[in-house]
Amino acid sequence: MLSRVCGSFAIIPGIWLNGERMVEESLKRQISKDFDFLKSHLQGILLFGSYNDDSYTICSDMVICLVAGTRNVKEIFNMFLVENVTEKYDIKIFETLPLYMKEEVI
Repeated sequence: MLSRVCGSFAIIPGIWLNGERMVEESLKRQISKDFDFLKSHLQGILLFGSYNDDSYTICSDMVICLVAGTRNVKEIFNMFLVENVTEKYDIKIFETLPLYMKEEVI
């Protein structure tokens, strides 16, 4: 199950309300802030893995999947390398993932 942040942006874990997962506001704001430089270049930012299914531990990293859509994937890749967000997040680009990982993200 995926939760949305900022319109078409970010999949974030959170609390449950009426059977639906709701976004933890502090995490939503932090990811939104960290990837603000990319928002106009992406169709979406997704969080998946242990942070999405609430099985994370203190040692877990946040796996972020960037959805480039029609944008140049190489350009997106270079933009997040320049901004140095890779220390905090394990970043994937949806369009470059193998099919089995795309299924996990979706």
